[in-house]
Amino acid sequence: MTFPRLASNCPSGEVFQLFVAKFGVSHNPGLSVKNSTITDEVACNGLFVRQAKLPEGCREDGLVELLRIPRESTFSIHTILEILNDKSNYKTEAAFLKTSSTVKDLFGTFCQSSAIISRVSETLLLVVYFVIFDCLSRSAYELPSVIKLYLQQVLLKTEVGSLYSDLPLKDACVVRQFFGHYGVGGILDVFEMVVCLVQRSFSLDDIVERTSRIFAAISSRCLEIPEELSLDSEDFTVNSTLVPILDYANHDNDKVNAHFDVDRGNCDVVLLLDRNALDEKNDETEVFISYSPVEELFQFETAYGFFPKLSQNSAGVQFWNLCIDQNYFKVEKPWGINLDMFYKWFSIKPCIQCVLYEDQVLINDAIEEFGEFLLPFAPNPVHGEESCFQYNIQAYKSFARFASKANDRSEEDYLQHFREYIDSREKSKDQAIAMPQLAWTCYFVGDRYTYARLDKGQCIDVVFESDDAYGCTRDLFTDYLRNYCFWRIRALTLLKFEDFSLSVQKIARLELLVLNKIVDQLNAGEPTFWTDLNGSTTLKLPKCPLPPLLQMSGECLAEISRPDTNFEESEYTDFFDEELDRYLDFFTQLS
Repeated sequence: MTFPRLASNCPSGEVFQLFVAKFGVSHNPGLSVKNSTITDEVACNGLFVRQAKLPEGCREDGLVELLRIPRESTFSIHTILEILNDKSNYKTEAAFLKTSSTVKDLFGTFCQSSAIISRVSETLLLVVYFVIFDCLSRSAYELPSVIKLYLQQVLLKTEVGSLYSDLPLKDACVVRQFFGHYGVGGILDVFEMVVCLVQRSFSLDDIVERTSRIFAAISSRCLEIPEELSLDSEDFTVNSTLVPILDYANHDNDKVNAHFDVDRGNCDVVLLLDRNALDEKNDETEVFISYSPVEELFQFETAYGFFPKLSQNSAGVQFWNLCIDQNYFKVEKPWGINLDMFYKWFSIKPCIQCVLYEDQVLINDAIEEFGEFLLPFAPNPVHGEESCFQYNIQAYKSFARFASKANDRSEEDYLQHFREYIDSREKSKDQAIAMPQLAWTCYFVGDRYTYARLDKGQCIDVVFESDDAYGCTRDLFTDYLRNYCFWRIRALTLLKFEDFSLSVQKIARLELLVLNKIVDQLNAGEPTFWTDLNGSTTLKLPKCPLPPLLQMSGECLAEISRPDTNFEESEYTDFFDEELDRYLDFFTQLS
């Protein structure tokens, strides 16, 4: 399906012209906002253009300008402040002072929340702003008219059907348990914190429902608008931005006939139509843009509330970043390794990228992150019945020794600090320790059989030095993956889907399809990895990033006992001086 932005009522011609006037928009006379024809299942808005009203000529690049939205009529974290601080947007000086100071105070309070700080993004900050605006508009505060119009006529009338639309979820505890590793817990934490802060400041009805609607609308309507760093540079950054009228355009990578850009002369946002992509038989055509050339399905469902159909215009592939339920790390431990602890120390995302290609689901083993995920499955190159990694339960002593050497102080000055700090980092709900990797020793064969405390990039270089070593490790992982799929399928099939929101149901069902397909392919001896697929070398995969490491919402590790026994640094590394030099900056900052 291709409908991201649903609405109970489509803007009438009168409202559309109000938008045009209020936001200072220039547009082709044949452009309109109407009910989209991309689906009969729900009412869905879209942008349409009448070909008969297009100008006869085109720009030099063959494109036709359909829309031009002034920068000052868009909403980013930069322009919102400019709009708020412009006294001409208020009827009186008193109204300006009252609104602007209240917004700043409330925004500052929101941004002090740990839940928001740990997951801060431009999109989230836009949500915070508009939730505040909604409460102020219902509390006798004057708002700049462009903000009020967009809030009331767009955001509060947008129905998305995404995960954000379903907040609060019907059974948040179960959703956290079964989908927390996808980052759903973080979404819930932020939503609950925003609602809590609003309820402390305002006594209003429908706070939960209106906040959820604003979350969903902004998450689905934000566009990544480029902004050049300087006039004489080709370098640019992107800002998450709400762009009135343009944000009614729908996504379909097979039907893309337009794209948006920025006029470098004045920073206006423009929508450009490719006339050659139009069917001359149809006088009126819906305008389609691409939200993303790479379609990762969990992200699409979470933000836009739909799974796009498989496109033929983006290499004919889609992605599902299969985040691993870390509860399974307690069930099966390859080589006896605590995988959760391993991945945290190496800052490796416990996630396998799946490629949906034709009727197959293939593990993307062509990316570096897959090699990182494989590391703990690697056997010792000399003692094949052992792991090539060993965990040092007394790593805090190594940290104390490094700090002592770097700062010319006693090791005793640092022992207790590092013992407590490492404990807190290992037991945290973050998916990264965020400290030098001195807890895991890697055994490998270089000029000789040796060992050292390496980072993940160095480990890949030495552990997978030969094709045989990589193949053996991948085989061990394949057995693990099969067992994980069985375990996860059983867990999901025991759920009562009717107890969940529609968005969570869709996510669960698609994950089940992915898992079952992997199992079927393994059982049939069919290719399971991308590089094993015939022709994969000629079909280049687009780059699809893995989700970021979770903060404050990963799996919390159990407490580890640390016996105070004899400790010899030489048992864990052959390269103490090299390691000290690599991490010297970290330890000298402790003084």
